[in-house]
Amino acid sequence: MVSRAQLAVTGLGMATSLGLDAVMSCAAARAGMSGGKALERFPVQSPDDNSSGLLAGHALPEVTRGFEGAARLLRVVQAGLVDLFGTAGDRVNGDARVGVYVAVPEPLRLFEGLAWLEAPEDRQARQQSLEDAAQQVQPEAARRMIERALALCAPAFRPSAVVVRPGSGATSLQLLDLAARELTAGAVDVAVVGGIDSLIDDDYLQWLASLRRLKTPGQPVGLQPGEGAAFVVVEGHRTLRAARPLALLGEVAIADEPSPWTAAASSTGRAVAEVVEQAQRGAPGTVPPSWMITDHNGETYRAAEWGSALVRLTARRRAQSDWTSWFPATSFGDTGAASALVGLGVAVRAFARSYHPAPSATVVATAPGATRAAVRVDATGDR
Repeated sequence: MVSRAQLAVTGLGMATSLGLDAVMSCAAARAGMSGGKALERFPVQSPDDNSSGLLAGHALPEVTRGFEGAARLLRVVQAGLVDLFGTAGDRVNGDARVGVYVAVPEPLRLFEGLAWLEAPEDRQARQQSLEDAAQQVQPEAARRMIERALALCAPAFRPSAVVVRPGSGATSLQLLDLAARELTAGAVDVAVVGGIDSLIDDDYLQWLASLRRLKTPGQPVGLQPGEGAAFVVVEGHRTLRAARPLALLGEVAIADEPSPWTAAASSTGRAVAEVVEQAQRGAPGTVPPSWMITDHNGETYRAAEWGSALVRLTARRRAQSDWTSWFPATSFGDTGAASALVGLGVAVRAFARSYHPAPSATVVATAPGATRAAVRVDATGDR
């Protein structure tokens, strides 16, 4: 965790299945709406009686229809950037040195979870395919896509640095931590931190189905695939250029889970509890924040991890067991690498509309791998 000056969120852009901007997306989620709709092209069968049904997915409205793969992802990131530049363009244009930091999907996630394949021959064949695919991955492809999207959405925008990392929602918080360090060091004046993803890709859906990770008519436990983009503009609280911040940020906490899902193990919840406690240090007031926003997506592993983490936290704070937990995936589906920034956006909009249940929220991000991360978000009126 990095010691640094207080940072402020001064801009927000989102695109989700419930709307192509942050205001509409979060208002619809607040109203209890869900963007899930049947994916006609992806029928699924029940393992019990072989009856067929349709998988529910949370696709962006109209924007990504007919697109697949990299083209679909480009449409997703464009939608998020259009909202960001439309509402916060004044924060990033001009003479300021702006760093852009974006988490994107892991290009080799079609092989994520090999340990869960039951047949040894399937694991061996898939492992060989992984080795072949790893040689063909182009590390710069995602960066070029982000730069292309920036050029399309804001032709006059000239970032001083563009950092793109593949991974998960936890990766986006790691990038937020990197942006915080570079802001504190004076390497950039303003940071744009984002996450983008789409789980609604036929190849990836087939892989998720083979691992029984999807929530289907015949399997009530699992994830509903989503897609989305979320971006925040972050600046130093004491060096703001004539703007009232939308929220204040604490320090990002990062830890490793000793029993990750990719190892076909059961989570201990230890790393999640650790990052929550670290993120909540220094919160305003004397009572630690009880409002948490997590990327739990309905999968058994993630549910057990979240439950174990809450048990650990409650045991350490005997007087506090009334946690308020929000699960954005209920409204937006699993948005993968965008999930943590979507959660942060949900908190910011709750502050803006005064329906936040506490003056601080702790945004928690997990991953199929070991990394766990969390960041505290404070309402500006409470500092």
